[in-house]
Amino acid sequence: MLMWRVCLFPILFIGVPGQLFAEHVLRVGVSEAMVGMLEAADGHLAGLMAEPYNCIFEDARYSVQLFALPLKRGLYYLETGELDVFLPLAKTPERDHALIFGGRLDSAEYSYVSFKPFSEESDFSRSKFVLLRGAAGKVFLPETADEVYQVNNRTQVLDMLLRDRVDVAVVPTLLVKEILGERLMDAYVRPAGILPASLYLSPKHKSAELKYQILKSVERCRFESPCSPGEDLGFAQCRSDIFF
Repeated sequence: MLMWRVCLFPILFIGVPGQLFAEHVLRVGVSEAMVGMLEAADGHLAGLMAEPYNCIFEDARYSVQLFALPLKRGLYYLETGELDVFLPLAKTPERDHALIFGGRLDSAEYSYVSFKPFSEESDFSRSKFVLLRGAAGKVFLPETADEVYQVNNRTQVLDMLLRDRVDVAVVPTLLVKEILGERLMDAYVRPAGILPASLYLSPKHKSAELKYQILKSVERCRFESPCSPGEDLGFAQCRSDIFF
């Protein structure tokens, strides 16, 4: 009888799902600005951009808790260590100063959007701009910008353009159709630039093994787009041909 009890424990241990014994519980913030593209759903990431990000957290050593948060608040929680990871995020010098970039998983293309005609050569000097609060798009603002407004959601971006309170919006190309809706055909759209994108880690993981595990996972799950930048107002449609 004693021998039976000794042997039973290892058998039960192996039979328990791996996540119960995960080495790390990761608190992962997901930007609310990407609803429909990437969002938390039933404990998993869902949406057009979800597959490569889910790939990162497939490792059984991670037990992931997802939190949907406004971009600005998520960045604050990440810097203070209340979150371990926040995504999706484009790489910028400002973020690099305070946080740890996970390496390029994908690319984030940004566009200039306006209901006023502009040429390909326009530098938008003395223009008024709007962008989503905390977004990386501000790296594409000219130094001569007259005024810059930051808003909390996509609806406010369109509203400020329609009310002529601003001249130009700088937004992720993936969101152009979502933001403009039926007014898409009335708008002028021009690529602003492309940034490496994936996730950022909290600075508390600067010397931790977790950082190297995440960086390795990002490299393993990296997406290579077969489409040219800007194709069909962004490469989400091209990506869906590959992943979905």
